Amino acid sequence: MRFDYYKKFVGLLVIGGGLAGALCFFIVTMLTFYEVVARYVLKSPTTWSLDCSIYLVMWGTLLGAAYTLKWHGHVGVEVLVAKFSKMRQRQLKIIVYTLMLLFCIILAWTGMDSCIDAYRFHEVTLSYIRTPLYIPMFSIVAGSVLLILEIVSQLIEMIQRAGAEE
Repeated sequence: MRFDYYKKFVGLLVIGGGLAGALCFFIVTMLTFYEVVARYVLKSPTTWSLDCSIYLVMWGTLLGAAYTLKWHGHVGVEVLVAKFSKMRQRQLKIIVYTLMLLFCIILAWTGMDSCIDAYRFHEVTLSYIRTPLYIPMFSIVAGSVLLILEIVSQLIEMIQRAGAEE
């Protein structure tokens, strides 16, 4: 019963992250259009659109990763796995998701550590607009946390399903 609440909560967060990621890519599209018009029609290129686009692509990609995982949209090569029995496939999937979880925990931890350092030492990008570095760096933490939550949700579901089938 508690897992149902967790799954709904994580589902809402992940869908929210996916929508935020989609919004980031929409804004990047508009910024790129604006930059093309400013550069080639008005002959007055911007100094900030490239930086903003890069940061928005970072945010969009990392926020959208958990959403893509939720709907099984990541590319997977299953040529070898398909040759195993269903039980062995399930076991391998649980192992792979556990390794993914470990990787995302390490990524979130080191990302947060770097983000805190960037904030504490007032680090900025070397670009013209001098963006505080913790802003783009925090996208790594946010995306990793969403992935951790989604991976845990899917792992619990896999383990419960395996227990029910036995």
